[in-house]
Amino acid sequence: EREQYGQTPLLTGHTFDNSQGRVNRDQETFFPRRYSTSPQHMRQYAQYSSDLDFFLRYQVNHMYWRYFAWNFIGRDADIQDAGWQAGFTDTEHEDNPAHNSYFYIPFLIGLFGMLFHFQNDWKRALTVLALFVFTGLAIIFYLNQTPMQPRERDYAYVGSFFAFAIWIGMGGIGLVELVKDYLKSSK
Repeated sequence: EREQYGQTPLLTGHTFDNSQGRVNRDQETFFPRRYSTSPQHMRQYAQYSSDLDFFLRYQVNHMYWRYFAWNFIGRDADIQDAGWQAGFTDTEHEDNPAHNSYFYIPFLIGLFGMLFHFQNDWKRALTVLALFVFTGLAIIFYLNQTPMQPRERDYAYVGSFFAFAIWIGMGGIGLVELVKDYLKSSK
């Protein structure tokens, strides 16, 4: 059995009460994000004003957006909790072997590719968007990760990154189309 992993509430359950400084077992709430009774987790929960704040700042920003940015904007280092960076400013980990700078180029090509895809084939673009959302934000919601993960969890979102990579490819196609149209019009 998988009892070692415990129970993870998704829609309703107990949550951390900031006024009491502990998980309140006397009442349930909608969308519980701060549910663990581990003392180390509760110390982290106290830094967030609500479950929504924890969801947005930790689960979405730190545990998803940071990994997304590593892949399409740039990564500062391969140390635990290292941030992302684009390469326009100096960082403290520039000598780290995992330090890379993409200068937003893959990210911007991906955004352009998404727009190009929706403009030219909205049905297939909607399918890629569904893949992106369900292997990104929906996974964040489902996993409901506690703070202080023992290792980086970027592998959980690889489907979302794959979907965005499709849009980078579509962006490449769109850029080629723009160049072709420009060359035709300049003749």
